[in-house]
Formats: sequence, structure tokens, C-alpha cells
Amino acid sequence: VQTSTSVLADAADHYIFVSSISAYDLSGAGGSPDQVILEPIVDEDFALITPPEGWSDGDDAPYGLMKALSEGIVHDAFPGRATIVRPGLIVGPGDPTDRFTYWPVRLDEGGEVLAPGNPEHANQVIDQRDLTEWIVRLAESGTAGDFNATGPAERMSMAQMLERVGAAASNPYELTWVTEAFLQEQGVSPWSDLPAWIPGDPLMFVDVRSAVAAGLTFRDLTVTSRDTLEWDRTRPAEARANRQFGMSRERERAALDSWAARVG
Repeated sequence: VQTSTSVLADAADHYIFVSSISAYDLSGAGGSPDQVILEPIVDEDFALITPPEGWSDGDDAPYGLMKALSEGIVHDAFPGRATIVRPGLIVGPGDPTDRFTYWPVRLDEGGEVLAPGNPEHANQVIDQRDLTEWIVRLAESGTAGDFNATGPAERMSMAQMLERVGAAASNPYELTWVTEAFLQEQGVSPWSDLPAWIPGDPLMFVDVRSAVAAGLTFRDLTVTSRDTLEWDRTRPAEARANRQFGMSRERERAALDSWAARVG
């Protein structure tokens, strides 16, 4: 970012930087697995991560800090001419990480599905096509400013997300909601074992009103899920058998059986 802004500062009228909501400093934001966030805590004016004492430009930096530092570089080089886009979880066809793909694939397989925690927890994702098409429009219009870029436009609960994902499934399924406390006992981790789920995290429901006012639009999540399934079927068998995120079916079954024994 430092190199590109120094080269382009006097040669370009407008600079768009794709940052991340991970640039926000949540150290004082609260949030806990049993907290259901009903209104956004984080908007574009929320504090960004700052370097720890003694840090210098030559030191390594974690992802969020690197994004926050890069934002500062862009604003310094393009004052009033910069656009900062802070996406949340980017999903859809073409994503090899399985951070969202787990759910369309799992629900499409059918049967009893482990659904995590309180179904009313907030959740946000953004289809990569909605994000990139909007960024192109920002470039065409020369729109400057800082924007959180995730979706949908209104609050979406985990239950609503799975319902919309499930509408793309070709086989009948049944959700079994299992409490956060039990999943913790079983060593089931949010985000990695059960993707797109971090209960009570303020970054799962950030304010996107500025982006919507600037033209960000959203495909229906069922469309995203259907398209993701179609793309996933084209992946090599090895990639599908060795997914980067999500529980194995054997581990899910063991957790469901343990839960059934617990609740009787």
C-alpha cells in the first residue's frame, strides 16, 4: 500500500482500498457468547486497531493491524480522494476457504444438522459478486469515504441465515439447535468447526447503512447458496474431501448423539 500510494498520489484522482472489519479495535466493545446483539455496536467511526507500544514499521503485524495501518497510509496519500471498503465475511461461488460453503453443502446433504447456539444470534455475510460490483460502481462514480461492506441491509439472525441457505437444499433436513455451553464442552470451536458463527461478536452485526446509501445491494442469500453449491460441485474431489473449515460428519454425529443423551 505504501508503494502504490506513493507512486499514484500525483497520478490518480481516486484510490480504493479493500480493508476489513477486522481493522476495528474491539478491546472495549464487550460481547460474549451469551449476548444477543440487537443493534450494531460498530460503525465507520468506531476505533481502529493501533500498534502496540514499541512497534515499528519494520515489524510484522497481525491482519487487523495491517489493514488499519494501510487505511491510514491511503488517507494520508489521498486526502478526500480515498475510499475504504471494510468487508465482513466474503462468500459465494469461487471461495475455496469453505468458511461459508460448509452450510450450503451440509444442508444440501440433508438429515439431522447441528445448528449452533442461540438461533437469534446476529450474522452477516457478503456475496463476493455484490461486493465487487459495488466497488466498481464506487470507482466509476468517484465516491469517497469509509464503508462497512457486509450484509444484508437488515439484521439477519443465525436461524434466518440457515433458513435462507436451506432453501437452496435439494434434500430434506432438520436443524437441531445445540447450546454454546455444550459445544464448548465438546471442544467445538466457533468459526473453524462451525463456520460463519461467532456468538455475541460485535463484528457479526456491524452498521452497513452508509454502504447501502452509497449503492450497495444484495442478492438473496438463497441465490448465493444455490450458486455456491453449483460451483462447489465443480471442485476437485480432493478439495471437497479435505475442506479447510467445518466439522467432519463423524464429529457432528458424535456431538448430536451426546446432545441427545444430555437432553433425554
